[in-house]
Amino acid sequence: MITIPTNEELRNAYEKAPEMVQKYITSEGLAAAFEEIRMSNKLHLDEAGRLSQALNAVFLELRTITTFPELLRTTLEQNSNTYDAVLKAVNEKIFEPFRALLQPAPDVVKAPVTPPQPPVQKETPSPVPTVSGNILDRKITQSPEKISVDVLKTESIPPVKPPSRSSIDPYREPIE
Repeated sequence: MITIPTNEELRNAYEKAPEMVQKYITSEGLAAAFEEIRMSNKLHLDEAGRLSQALNAVFLELRTITTFPELLRTTLEQNSNTYDAVLKAVNEKIFEPFRALLQPAPDVVKAPVTPPQPPVQKETPSPVPTVSGNILDRKITQSPEKISVDVLKTESIPPVKPPSRSSIDPYREPIE
C-alpha cells in the first residue's frame, strides 16, 4: 500500500523543486480547479486535504504518476462512488494543463544541432562504364511465375503420416 508523504516531506521536496513546478502548485488556476473538483464531488475537508497532499506528492516527484490512482483510493477511503469521477476530473482539470505546460511551444521548437562536418576533398570523377544496347530492350530469360513455380516443388515436402497406434490415447474415442 502506497502512503501519502507527510507535510514535512512535501515541504522539503517543494524547496528542491524546479521553479516552474513551484509556480504551478501555488497557482490560482490549480487552486480554482481543485476547489471545483472538491465542490462537485462533495469531498469532506479531510479527503480534500489528503487529495491535495497526493497531488503535491506527484508534482514534487515523491510518488510516480502511475501510483496516483492508488493514492487517490486511499485518499477517498475506498469510496468507489466518487473515485472514478474524481480521477477523471483530476486528470482533465489538473494533470492535462500541467502536461500542456511541459510541452514546448510549437514556434519555439529547436532545430537539431548537427556536428560540424570535416571538409570534403574533391575527387576526380571516374569514367562511367557504358552499357551496350538499351536496358529496356533486354528481355528477361525467365518469367516470375516460372521462377516461383520452380522454387516451390511439392516433391520436397514430405507427406504427413498419421500417428501410430501406440501413440493414440486409449481413453479417447476415435474421431471419424
